[in-house]
Amino acid sequence: MKYRNYPIDKELEYIPNDKLVALKYISCQEPIFNEHFPDFNIYPGSMVIASVFETFRQFIKYSQEKVIQNNSISLKNIRFKKMCLPGEILKITVEAKDISKWVYSFTAHGYFDDEILCTGGIQYKEKRNGR
Repeated sequence: MKYRNYPIDKELEYIPNDKLVALKYISCQEPIFNEHFPDFNIYPGSMVIASVFETFRQFIKYSQEKVIQNNSISLKNIRFKKMCLPGEILKITVEAKDISKWVYSFTAHGYFDDEILCTGGIQYKEKRNGR
């Protein structure tokens, strides 16, 4: 299976330093469906998390006017509640939970038709003095 970048498709709402809501359309034509359980198409959880991460990345970019480094990110308590199927629309909400000078903690939820698909947290630590 090849790595593919699956960015978010649309940003719905941005509140500076508080929240970003985005959509990811899960098309029936996604190439991943031919590779991942071809007889029973399920959108991989790793791809859902990639879309959550991209929403988080945009949130940081807008809020802090910088690009984050991938190696300073931690995912916390990711829980999947249901499968992600072709044709669904993933609504991703990234909300600031606790922001301090060097650590940003967020909660991220993915929804389909107001039914929770997954929940979890993302922690971003800035590097201080070259560390």
